[in-house]
Amino acid sequence: MSVGTNWSPRNPDYEKVVREGFDAEAPLKSIGASLMKVEPGYVEIHAPIQPAIMTSYAPVVHGGIVGLLADCALAHAALTLAAPGAMGVTVEYKINLMAPAVGEHVIARGTVIKPSSKMTVAKAEIYAAGADGSERLVAIAVGTLAAL
Repeated sequence: MSVGTNWSPRNPDYEKVVREGFDAEAPLKSIGASLMKVEPGYVEIHAPIQPAIMTSYAPVVHGGIVGLLADCALAHAALTLAAPGAMGVTVEYKINLMAPAVGEHVIARGTVIKPSSKMTVAKAEIYAAGADGSERLVAIAVGTLAAL
């Protein structure tokens, strides 16, 4: 799935940098998340829905996990367009949780809206996917990321 935006990465090794950064994220490792796609201005993260990420009171993915995936999708999408050696941090993000995440796995798709050398705005769409390949939009987030 190409995002349809022709961003040009500032770092020719952007994919390697993004994958290494993703692999170093302990919270993502702890939930079994995988970085499935990396393109300029876009990433896609998958995480299996398992008891460790579900709430204790209902069989749905905890909202904090949905937020974690949204934040990571925003940040890693922004990192695809960062300058060599740059590192980023999330300054803020707003998330709308619209439906419970139930199914086989969660998909977080991060997309850059407006890149900049200082502040980048990105969005994340979070889907719950079923065994049959169906997807249901469960959350949308928009965030600002600062380059350090």
